[in-house]
Amino acid sequence: MDTVAAPESVAASSPPLPRRLVGWARRHPDLALILLLLAVGGALRLAFAFRAPPLFVGGDSQTYLVPGYELARGYGFAPILKRPPLYPLFVALSIVLMGEDPHGLAFLQHLLGLGTVVLTYWLGRAAFGSAGLWAGRLAGTLAGLLVALNGPLIVYEQYVMSETLFTFLLTGSALALVLGLQRASWRLYATGGLLLALATLTRAAAELLLPVVPLVALLWHRQFRLTARLSRAMLAGCLVLALPVMLATWVQTGSFGASGLGEALFWRGTRETPMLINRAVGRPTDVADPIETQARRVAYNRVFENELPSDIAVLIQQRYGYSEAEADAILRDVALELFAREPDLYVQTSLGLFGELLTGTEQYLGGQGKSGGVTRFPNAQDKYGDWWNDRVRHLALPATTAEANEFRRAQAVANLFQPFRWAPLLLGLLGVGIVASVAARPWRLALLPILFGLWLLLLTAFLSGALPRY
Repeated sequence: MDTVAAPESVAASSPPLPRRLVGWARRHPDLALILLLLAVGGALRLAFAFRAPPLFVGGDSQTYLVPGYELARGYGFAPILKRPPLYPLFVALSIVLMGEDPHGLAFLQHLLGLGTVVLTYWLGRAAFGSAGLWAGRLAGTLAGLLVALNGPLIVYEQYVMSETLFTFLLTGSALALVLGLQRASWRLYATGGLLLALATLTRAAAELLLPVVPLVALLWHRQFRLTARLSRAMLAGCLVLALPVMLATWVQTGSFGASGLGEALFWRGTRETPMLINRAVGRPTDVADPIETQARRVAYNRVFENELPSDIAVLIQQRYGYSEAEADAILRDVALELFAREPDLYVQTSLGLFGELLTGTEQYLGGQGKSGGVTRFPNAQDKYGDWWNDRVRHLALPATTAEANEFRRAQAVANLFQPFRWAPLLLGLLGVGIVASVAARPWRLALLPILFGLWLLLLTAFLSGALPRY
């Protein structure tokens, strides 16, 4: 009798499943919160990914897609100078693993987006965890939730653009460096440097963040020698990856690493309001070299024909035999000279653009680049016409009938959380974070991700403007 009754007694004494789950979550709170964030972020990405085609920003997407495709198919690897190599390599990896259909690339980028959600949780937990586990977990959960729900991030995971990979690597670098600060670990500093180098090899702007690390390290450690030693470890980790690429680029092009500063400054001076390169400030001065003088005049005059900076750079290369790096230097020098004639206006408008970047703008589904994508998915081949390289034209897939029918539902997913609509609240939270991190030493670690974001946006406003995807 006892042996028959035993199973019923055990079953009767076992707590119900919900209670067991609550008990498990209490024993493993970090894992439980991460799984919750992944469930939220994964559900939204599933709801979006199967309603949207791959999305393209015409010439920009093509400058990543072409070298990636050529590498995957054995044609060599030659990204243009202003495009660092890592994202084209990621495109090539996607083609090798997932095939030529760009839906495979979008799938991998959605996985990276979920990875960014996890990294964001740990970043918040580490940055505020010194004040207590509850504070760290609360900060990590709120930050992770904002990333998991973020409509523009989900949309950009569908684009053939480098933003998703860059965001993942930059978040990973910030996390490693915050943990390095917390533990005074040179290994973690070096890891942060390695990840920052990978971010730089995705978007060159990441190298601008290097000075932030020793500043925050000095504020946290309050020891100059320790700060110097750990900062050297971070720099060494960065150079291990970045220096070989810089040297290789120098040998091939005469430029240390990817360089598009001239084009970026020309965009800043001609595509933002008010224009900083205009007839009122006059043309650039002549220089000793007559050919360079002509090139500078062409760069200036083409502005008034509404040409894109990239097209102006190509024209200078073709007409005067300059390399990519030399043509970009022409644009850079002209822009800096003309900006210097109205420094007050340059600073004032740049700070205004910085404010725009902080506030954000509406992110239309599929509406990057030329107009389109507000009421329907754009057909990339129709939208950009003969811009497409014949080698990759077949990859610019138009929306299927099913995807076109699902446009409004995909738009609803993207609009569930648009940060610009919550700008006052989010900026208020940012302000609270800044005050708390300055006033309370246990929260001072949060200064690193805060300054990473603010410094990058500020320099972006000064150097290239305020495109929505920035």
